Amino acid sequence: MRVSDRLGTDRLGAIYSEHTESGVHRNHEVPYPQWVSLQATRAAATLSEADAFDVLPACLGIDAAHRRGPTT
Repeated sequence: MRVSDRLGTDRLGAIYSEHTESGVHRNHEVPYPQWVSLQATRAAATLSEADAFDVLPACLGIDAAHRRGPTT
């Protein structure tokens, strides 16, 4: 939310799996920002950009270039 434009909103969908009665697994994706709650949106708005990057999990592999932003 706070830094979604820097990460690419196409990468931020929520994925969940469904296990059907027949035993088939189906993956579903809810596009960003449809899965984001109003509470989370409000909380994100209070963060600085640096703080927003700091709370992202390491598994996302956000490198220093994303944190600095585009160069001009």
